[in-house]
Amino acid sequence: MHASTQVWDGRGNPATTAANCQIACENDTQCTGFDWNFSHELGEQCWLSGPWSGLRNNGWASHAITHYDLNRNCQNRGNNDSRNVQY
Repeated sequence: MHASTQVWDGRGNPATTAANCQIACENDTQCTGFDWNFSHELGEQCWLSGPWSGLRNNGWASHAITHYDLNRNCQNRGNNDSRNVQY
């Protein structure tokens, strides 16, 4: 998890929760992470990043934006949840 960080040129997704945004990212084989913007309206908060995206703005974005990296190579940590987003 990277607070106050976003990746430029993310692809908008209509997910209305961060968990569903994560699932959308997992279901896109090219997705490498997502931004969750708490200040946008429902359906406009989830932004997927991947090879189409620009640079990552580390720590310079609005305090309402958090970036999550997707790690497709980490192992299940035994909590019956196979999703592997780094929080």
